[in-house]
Amino acid sequence: MKKIFIVISCIVGVLLLMSFLPSSKSEAKTPIGREFIWKDAPEGVEVSLGFGGQENRFFGQAPVNRYFGFYDVTNNKLTLTDMGTTMMMGPENLMELEQQYLKDLASVKRYEFKDKQLYLLSDDGKKLIFNEIPARFY
Repeated sequence: MKKIFIVISCIVGVLLLMSFLPSSKSEAKTPIGREFIWKDAPEGVEVSLGFGGQENRFFGQAPVNRYFGFYDVTNNKLTLTDMGTTMMMGPENLMELEQQYLKDLASVKRYEFKDKQLYLLSDDGKKLIFNEIPARFY
């Protein structure tokens, strides 16, 4: 009887300890409250994207201008709306890159996390890949 009690106590103890370990299923990976850097930005150009935890606002630095808007996240679906930018001018190549980046960003329909990176995906097969950085703006 004493051995059964010890075995049951050990099993309960192990299960209790396991409940404190992180689980990939229990960690709902969302971009909310996090900030990212665009992986494919040209050298010397930092393009960022952040998702504020309050009021569903997103924000970032495009190749020349800052941008902002509202987001909605449901499961792995992501909708970016009411996007706006500052109106600064820059070198023509960066302005063209910025226009394409913002166009691709506006077409995003869903997201995934793979290999510690955020993938923003559109229905037409385009993808933007970001690396997470420590949040700086909120």
